[in-house]
Amino acid sequence: MGAEQANATEKKEKKRRRDNAEEAEDTFLPVSNIARVMKKALHSDTVVARETIEAVQVFLSEMVMVVVGEATQHSLDENRRAIRAEDILWALRQLGMEVYNQPLNEYLHAYQMHPTKK
Repeated sequence: MGAEQANATEKKEKKRRRDNAEEAEDTFLPVSNIARVMKKALHSDTVVARETIEAVQVFLSEMVMVVVGEATQHSLDENRRAIRAEDILWALRQLGMEVYNQPLNEYLHAYQMHPTKK
């Protein structure tokens, strides 16, 4: 009976880990987008291994979650439920990633100047 119980517990643990891994993958940025950006940034004859693209996917997804988490907390601290672009920029500064603020500000400005269809 002890071996059967240990086997059942092991199966449950494996299923839990598999479910957690699948749930984490649902939050990852699309690998095709990451691969396209990487290939654009590299020399045309550079080959990037699938494992490398997947490692960058995991890293970028985690980084986005950290920044968004910080921005979310900031907006909640200011009694707001919605995250604004300024919250993301604030979060980047708080996390020591202010080097990204200028290009994001430029993109935000261009986006705001673009007429929207309503």
